Amino acid sequence: MEMPLSRLQGIGVALVAIATIGTVVFVTSRNGSTPTGTAAQSPPRLGTPTATFVAPTEGAEVTQTGFPAKGTTSGLQPSDMLWLVTVANPRLGSDTYQPQDVPCPRTTDGGFDCRMVYVGGPADGGRTYDVLLLLVSPSAAQVFRAYNESNPASNGWPGLPALPDGTEVIGSVRVTRR
Repeated sequence: MEMPLSRLQGIGVALVAIATIGTVVFVTSRNGSTPTGTAAQSPPRLGTPTATFVAPTEGAEVTQTGFPAKGTTSGLQPSDMLWLVTVANPRLGSDTYQPQDVPCPRTTDGGFDCRMVYVGGPADGGRTYDVLLLLVSPSAAQVFRAYNESNPASNGWPGLPALPDGTEVIGSVRVTRR
């Protein structure tokens, strides 16, 4: 049964018509105007994004540079970006977040493998750190890139006072610097 589109626009409902090439959906607003278009959206998540560290393990002693961080993930979209951030725990004064210099690569089996993790400075032996794996938005990734490009080692890498909007901690492990 067909109904004139103008009548449907007046009552603000959707008309679904079957055409020879598939399903066509017409949507109208309450004022009778037709929407001009919608932005593409990512498919819904299949679960809460999580990560489990395989290395380093909880409580491990690590060097200042060059240790790997790797593990498994679940609930991620193919386009999701991961970034590793370290934070001293406890730290005198306020905690600062130290983003690693590049995003953390994802593996073909759905895990992550951050090959060169840096934590603390030469005088930070014995201090504990939380190593955080973050799910980051493009804008948060830009904040991390800008920090790394504008803060050479000569100024002591002061860190970020807070994580930027668009970040979600999906996994963490606490380590101690040798």
